[in-house]
Amino acid sequence: MNPIIYKKPDTTEENDLFRKIAIDENLYVKGWSLVNFLNHLDINSDLVVLAYEDKNPVGVCVVMGYGLTMFFVKDDYRGNGIASNFTKIIPKDENSFCLKGINGSEEFFKKSGLRLGSWDDVMDFYPM
Repeated sequence: MNPIIYKKPDTTEENDLFRKIAIDENLYVKGWSLVNFLNHLDINSDLVVLAYEDKNPVGVCVVMGYGLTMFFVKDDYRGNGIASNFTKIIPKDENSFCLKGINGSEEFFKKSGLRLGSWDDVMDFYPM
């Protein structure tokens, strides 16, 4: 595996471009909520960070303005520290939380110091 490069947007336009790349490159589990959040992202207050190997996007981290943080890493790249590195470069505060995802995600959040939230936390800010 080549080195992974992490890219944070410098502008709202770049944030929107990263959002589109995440959707176009299928950086989400089909049928799960991440793609819905990407489709309704507020590019002014939400953040999209991408992980690349060479020029290929292999992971995404989305931080909603109210604290919800979501991760996706392509299957072939899981277990290589990509999501752990995301947690080192994204903003976190007492409002930051994650939702249960794939098997093992709860333990990952705990080790990373991220609070496991619930859909009630989301609905307070993002009624669907």
